[in-house]
Amino acid sequence: MEFNRAAMRTVSGTHRCFPDVGYACGAKGYLDFYINSDLCWGVELARECHGEELKEHVGRFSPSVGKYRKIPLNAKVVLNFVTETHYQQHPTVMDLEWKVVYGGGNFSRVGLVRMNAGTKEEGRLDLIQSVSSTACSGIHYI
Repeated sequence: MEFNRAAMRTVSGTHRCFPDVGYACGAKGYLDFYINSDLCWGVELARECHGEELKEHVGRFSPSVGKYRKIPLNAKVVLNFVTETHYQQHPTVMDLEWKVVYGGGNFSRVGLVRMNAGTKEEGRLDLIQSVSSTACSGIHYI
């Protein structure tokens, strides 16, 4: 529920963040978080996912067969929370996935990695915002 609390502080006006949306839209699954109004953002949370398990999370957004296909969405994302070690072992990033890479013994560092918006080429990463030095090659920490 920390994501919901942070989202509620961030969105404003007519926008609200709702957890476990799906039933009211006739969907067969429950989307982790939905930000309403004109945004219509869908957020799926995952932890240490890769391979078939990650494909299943991404597949929930499929417009033809996904569990969330009846939920009106303008934007969708799978936030995959992974350790630095997991990222080093599984560096490939899927479409719709943003890896939230955390590290530093006490989780003092967080980095974001996503697919390069200009290409669908698997494994090509676009690194998001660098404020401090990197301890894990290929990850910029914020």
